[in-house]
Amino acid sequence: MFTVGCTVKGYIMNMTLIHNIGSSAVAVMNVQGNICATIGAVPLGCANAFLALGSLYYGEEDRKSLLRLTKYSLTAGMILSSIAMVLIMSLSYYISDIFFDVNYEAFAISMRMLLLFPGFLVFNAIFSIFIKAYQLQGQTRLNILSLGENILMAALAVVFVPIIGSDAVWLAFPISDILCILCITLSVFVFAHKITLSLPDWLKLSSSFGADESQLIEFTITSMDQVINISQKIICFCSAHGISRRKSNIAGLTVEEMAGNVVRHGFQQGRNNSISLRIVSKDILTIRLRDNCPEFDPKKRLEQFSGEDPCANLGIKLTARLADEMIYQNIAGLNTVMIKINTEE
Repeated sequence: MFTVGCTVKGYIMNMTLIHNIGSSAVAVMNVQGNICATIGAVPLGCANAFLALGSLYYGEEDRKSLLRLTKYSLTAGMILSSIAMVLIMSLSYYISDIFFDVNYEAFAISMRMLLLFPGFLVFNAIFSIFIKAYQLQGQTRLNILSLGENILMAALAVVFVPIIGSDAVWLAFPISDILCILCITLSVFVFAHKITLSLPDWLKLSSSFGADESQLIEFTITSMDQVINISQKIICFCSAHGISRRKSNIAGLTVEEMAGNVVRHGFQQGRNNSISLRIVSKDILTIRLRDNCPEFDPKKRLEQFSGEDPCANLGIKLTARLADEMIYQNIAGLNTVMIKINTEE
């Protein structure tokens, strides 16, 4: 939808400029497209990084980390976008001079363009991060804004170029993002049934999302001795939450096999390797292991060597057989394995 919107927007804006301003404005529009693609990577990069990490926290039902990540992403996105905006604006003369002679009409239009359109960056960072937040939760209704943002830019250009000239095209970028944020604001208020500034409301998180302290247990593993000791603690944790002895033993064995495999084969001498273990007992039992060792996908390993010695990779095979679901991701150099076990017999 975003690509279709960009194509339609580009065509409409070019036609509007050629009919109302002339070829000089169209030449500036081409420059604007190149610069926008470059500096637009700042808010887009922040949003995509948020999506990658947020998908992990959401899958783990780690409410606290998801909220912390959102705050950090919004802050970083706005700061970095502001820096990019100020940089482009302050260099507007020199950038224009690269593309156009100072005596040409296009130079003056380019100067105006570089002073007006970068204002969209900060608003785009906010808009993009919230859209990604809804996407990772499977809420896709507001995805239409990815198309609507571009169509709105084109519509604003068509209406206001005859009135205020080419400035309407450059101002359409920040204004359309502001209007999209207003649409998100309205949808948040409808979702919360009130006017709210609460971040969980803005993320549209249900009150049941996330595990409280009594429903989870966390460990940091740095040695094989800890793996064995933690395995027994996990069995006790599961039993305390009403999980059958058989399922509790499965959980303990799963962690012992998977964490032990990482310690034996992933830990590197001289490196500060560790495993972050998080277990949540809610509707189902969720086991998350995250390590900073070399990339290793256990599921791919099983697929690649399915016909090898049946005794090889026994721990991974056993885990895959016992678990109801096993998910692997490598993000920011961290291996994350999510294992889900149905606690019902």
